Amino acid sequence: MKIIFFVIVLFLPVKTFSLEINRGGVVEGVVIDRLTMQPLQGANIIIQGTSLGASTNEQGQYCIKDIPPGVYLVKVTMIGYEKIIKTDVRILVNRVTTVNCELKSMTVELSKGAEIFGGYFAKDPEKTVSTMKLSPEEIKSSPGSAEDVFRIIHNFPGVTTANMANSNLIVRGGAPDENLVYLDNVEIFSPLHFGKIEGSAGNISIINPSLLESAEFSSGGFPSAYGGKLSSLFELKMKEGNKTRMNSDFNMNMAGFGYSADGPITDKSTLVISARRGIFDIITKMMGKAMMPRYWDAAGKITSELSSRNKISIIGFYYKDDLEKNEKQPDSHSAEARKFDYLKLDVYGSALGMNWKYMFSDNGYSISTAAVTTNGFITNGGDNSSRLLKKEDIKEQEFSLKNETILKINNVFEIKGGAFVKSVSPVYNSWLATETSMTGHVFQTETVNYKPNISFKGGGFLQTTARCFPKFVFTVGVRDDYFDLTKENIVNPRFSVSYELHPKITLNAAYAKLSQDPAAYQMYIAPENRALKSSRADQYIIGINNLISDDVQLTIEAYFKGLKKTFTVSDTSKLITNNGSGSIAGFEFFLQKKMSDALVGSLSYSYSVSKRRDSRSTPEYSFNYDRTHNINLVCSYKISEVWQAGFKLAYSSGTPYTPVTGITMLNNSYVAVAGERNSSRLPAYQQLDIRFDRKFYFSNWTLNVYIDIWNAYNHKNVVDYSQRVDASGKISKYPIYDFGILPILGMSAQF
Repeated sequence: MKIIFFVIVLFLPVKTFSLEINRGGVVEGVVIDRLTMQPLQGANIIIQGTSLGASTNEQGQYCIKDIPPGVYLVKVTMIGYEKIIKTDVRILVNRVTTVNCELKSMTVELSKGAEIFGGYFAKDPEKTVSTMKLSPEEIKSSPGSAEDVFRIIHNFPGVTTANMANSNLIVRGGAPDENLVYLDNVEIFSPLHFGKIEGSAGNISIINPSLLESAEFSSGGFPSAYGGKLSSLFELKMKEGNKTRMNSDFNMNMAGFGYSADGPITDKSTLVISARRGIFDIITKMMGKAMMPRYWDAAGKITSELSSRNKISIIGFYYKDDLEKNEKQPDSHSAEARKFDYLKLDVYGSALGMNWKYMFSDNGYSISTAAVTTNGFITNGGDNSSRLLKKEDIKEQEFSLKNETILKINNVFEIKGGAFVKSVSPVYNSWLATETSMTGHVFQTETVNYKPNISFKGGGFLQTTARCFPKFVFTVGVRDDYFDLTKENIVNPRFSVSYELHPKITLNAAYAKLSQDPAAYQMYIAPENRALKSSRADQYIIGINNLISDDVQLTIEAYFKGLKKTFTVSDTSKLITNNGSGSIAGFEFFLQKKMSDALVGSLSYSYSVSKRRDSRSTPEYSFNYDRTHNINLVCSYKISEVWQAGFKLAYSSGTPYTPVTGITMLNNSYVAVAGERNSSRLPAYQQLDIRFDRKFYFSNWTLNVYIDIWNAYNHKNVVDYSQRVDASGKISKYPIYDFGILPILGMSAQF
């Protein structure tokens, strides 16, 4: 009742100054050539629906002032370039909004008055398939996301997660540790709070969404500049601070509260910063729960223009997670929480990186990156008889250097190449008491102290993109990776092609040979695992894009991925081998509408079959993360200048699990007999999320208040089964349910 009363009061109409003030907002930014990164003088920027606009100066800069508060479309045009439209540009009172644009040059001459529309769905020619982009406003206001950029990716075709508590990504039937994540060209090893070292969990992104300028996700077929993972690429780009005044944001929801700011430091330097603190521990304590999770994170970026051809940006982040419980939780999503009466987890991570962009000519530039990243995982678990049944202290540190150089030869050919080197320094110390599995296998007490010599990875790539004919674009690339720990040198070719069948219809195809090194956490478990080699995949994708209207696009794709040398884990030991193989095949449908008017949304359907085989002599089975059918419908409607409502409806097939089919006697005790591996499935998963936003415009600041109701009709989703055999030989099986209805209250204030 208290929550309902709070919501009613919160959303009551109140008098604001939105109709009485004359002070508007400001839009500023830079317009550059997408390929050469050179500033474009004379580009026209128009705030659609108004008479306001501007042109760029010699540095490609522009500024538009006195814009009434609201959400706008920003149109950018220039002779010789495809026009684009930036959607969801929010203008706030007495505040500077930065909108930077990259224009793509045209390769054909047009008749007078004609134009090519890159528009709402501008495409990178080297990423012709399976790529989606998010704007800052989409990140902040999507239903069911609570402003978490990873949860929004679940709306895309081919992407699922384990349950409502998790933000991790399961892409096209792959595993959660197969996803490559970058923040401003710096790889993030563990991008989620409360994550596990193998990537199988995680609740909240470690990056405050208010820091992001854009997010681009590729579920396959990514170019040769990227490697080391088998499933997906997720690139997060932090915004640069505006050059006019200091903006401040304060936000709070059920997950925590935070502060962020951006603005100028000097005439040539800007800053963005953020700090957050979770409040899960406060909420769980008030609810009388045994588990108390806490998190903190901070991130920032400093950008400095050294000259017209040199720019440096320094980024950094730090996060820390603490979780402690003092009693067993049989209904927890976490297997460790169900297993141990006492559990304490400490997880931390940090990164510091520098990007140097050097424009060495009018037709080319290079980006050099240096970064150091650190991740740590400390676990202590026990029960009422002993507080020490499991102990882990894991730390991984990487130092990396890389360079990418892009050169535009002419209007037909462009070349990109690069090289990298990385040092890897892991330290693993663990102790695990003797335990017996459900099927009666005894795992003896185990102590591992693993601190290998520093290992090195290195390699490079080279690719060319060509527009040989007006309607035909192809990219050919090759990547070479060397890892001294496995003594492997792997060459991975990549290829993509796009053909314009009609001005609004394109046919696309891609091939990518991929590889993934064994992770240090896999190699340290047993001495035999240090002979592991990289797993491999051959991926084929074909699809069609139909621009139904300027703001509506339909994408249909089919894909196949052949897997070999996959990592397989023994049921009776800690041994991991490369004896596995498998295949993943699927079909996807994605209809997307951008916010050109009051309505924005998407509809996606995915069909996927993910199979594995542990060796040539063992039978094929459904992979642990296989979900055959996935449907997501997301819709938001702008009711007025201050009200917005939306919903997300999700349905997916249940994941497979191995059932207990009987009992047997072993060492005078009853133990379970397991059925065929992953021969049963959990019930289908379904969830409806509803969100309402209310904005208040005051004279010097703006307030946005929302309620995001997850699982609105309180469906009981089964995320696992707990199966046991007691001393009398009785088999028990009871479901582990996901969260029920969960209202997320949130607010953000901009100054």
